[in-house]
Amino acid sequence: MSEAVSNLLKEEMKKQEVESYREGRINWVNGDYFKENGWDRIKAKTKFLLGHKKQYVDQKIKFFFLAHSNDTIKGKPQLVFPTMQRIPLLRKVIKKEQEKDENGKKTGNDVEIQSIFVFDERFDKRHDGFQKEAFAMDFWMYKIVTIEGKEVFIWTTEKLPNSTCEFKGMMVELEDIAEMSRNLKVKSIGRIFFVKEFDPDVKILSKEKLVEFTKIRKIKEEDWNFLINYHPNGNVNLFDDEVQKLRSSFLLSGKRDGYGLHLGIMGPAGTKKSMGWLETLNYKFSEEGQIIGGGNTRSKALTPSFKEKPADIGYFSRIERVGLIDEVGKMAEMEINKHQANINNLFGEWTDLLDCKKRTVGSGNNNTCEIEPTAKHLFPTNPISNKPTIYAHVGVMDSPVMSRILWWVQDKEEIDFLRSTKSVLRISPHTSLRPFKEPKNSPHTYTSILKLFNVIENRKKDIVLGKCWGKVKSREEFLTLFDSCNNFVCEINEDRVESLKNMTLNLAKEPMKSEVWKPRADHHIFLLIDGIIKTRCLFQDYDSTFTAKEEDYNWAERILVRMVKSWDTDLSVKREVYN
Repeated sequence: MSEAVSNLLKEEMKKQEVESYREGRINWVNGDYFKENGWDRIKAKTKFLLGHKKQYVDQKIKFFFLAHSNDTIKGKPQLVFPTMQRIPLLRKVIKKEQEKDENGKKTGNDVEIQSIFVFDERFDKRHDGFQKEAFAMDFWMYKIVTIEGKEVFIWTTEKLPNSTCEFKGMMVELEDIAEMSRNLKVKSIGRIFFVKEFDPDVKILSKEKLVEFTKIRKIKEEDWNFLINYHPNGNVNLFDDEVQKLRSSFLLSGKRDGYGLHLGIMGPAGTKKSMGWLETLNYKFSEEGQIIGGGNTRSKALTPSFKEKPADIGYFSRIERVGLIDEVGKMAEMEINKHQANINNLFGEWTDLLDCKKRTVGSGNNNTCEIEPTAKHLFPTNPISNKPTIYAHVGVMDSPVMSRILWWVQDKEEIDFLRSTKSVLRISPHTSLRPFKEPKNSPHTYTSILKLFNVIENRKKDIVLGKCWGKVKSREEFLTLFDSCNNFVCEINEDRVESLKNMTLNLAKEPMKSEVWKPRADHHIFLLIDGIIKTRCLFQDYDSTFTAKEEDYNWAERILVRMVKSWDTDLSVKREVYN
């Protein structure tokens, strides 16, 4: 076959391939050829098909953009701009050059050569020629931080959900993109990801499938308690019955008025607030640590910051499921000491964030971002110095913020128990557990702990440090249970909610009564009952109707009465510890 015929066939094949692509669109190409150095090969192919370094012919070319879908990343997207951004992906540039013959010698004649510049290539009209045509597309621009800690800008033609997703598409590593950063008014762009498709991390089971899941595996309440009490160091933290029921309700309750049940745990040092509450939950939601240490963190880290563009949306908006904020009391003390004065209404900027309101927020330098918090939050804390009761915190911490949190104060008996050696089971595969005896003269009951003993004895040989999931076999299954339960609320009698609200208001004292409890009591009581019902229906009755029974209201009453009474606890008093 002659070279002329071969070239003719190649041109025809090229023409047919060009015709197969949709104009003005992203065309996704497959093949092992693009698995290594994918973007470089895609770029070279695009330029070849569009006539890069060919002699210019005065006709409009068919613009299209090629991309492969061999890359995968995962993260929660943050919208960078409230509107779609128009991005020039391809430019056709014309430049006069001296013609050369077959031997590469200049003929003395000028010819026009067209070049194709791709978006990641620097274009300077002073040297490269003049732009004849351009192809641009509109993209929603998001930012994510991957599990590896890399910042990636995502370009997508459709809006993304407000949840962690796995994205499939094409990664482009950028070297010199100062021009694009300047035009988009962002500090820097290092990686761009073109999205072909995405899969949200949130998996929702129907009520029937949810109950089927726990019933088939014979997951009982003591199995569930073992899971949520297990610490990755191999210990199991123990709590009395009301506290254990509260822990489960916090996790399983859904949303009312758009936000979930935020829970505050106040007590003195050494009462398992960090190890028993935060650390046992932290590793179940993420392999990465997501506990905010209030003793070393300013409250500004929780809220949007506009020092750089795009803005940092803050911890409250970034966390998707459960926020774990340790020691807000110390965070408050840092603010007080910073200003060396008595400050009132600390953390007032948290109100919309705790309500999970969708808002566009910004500063005065044309730097705005869209936030839509989704998480419920846990706030274990020591009291603020020289504030021995929770009543003394009202007004120092913003009252509307405090009202959005259900406050549990550890009472005398709970403090004594949690400081004792009886409150932790240190599991050894070779040693039988010591028998558990309920504390003497305690008004609290410990039935849930006694049930845990059989679960642990039967499972010791299977326990692997940091990886003990029990009958819920993996983090993915745990998150499916959590997401499904947080997606709905149970059938609850509103009159019973109102009755419990009135009862607790009669017991409560000022200023907690009017400033903190009354404004949101119905919200907290409803969701407390909701979580109690789900605990029973999933791990006891296997009831897919998720309708309240009398025992659920009774449990809620027990917890609420104890909660209100606990507000009188003087946390500055030293006491003997039960052994």
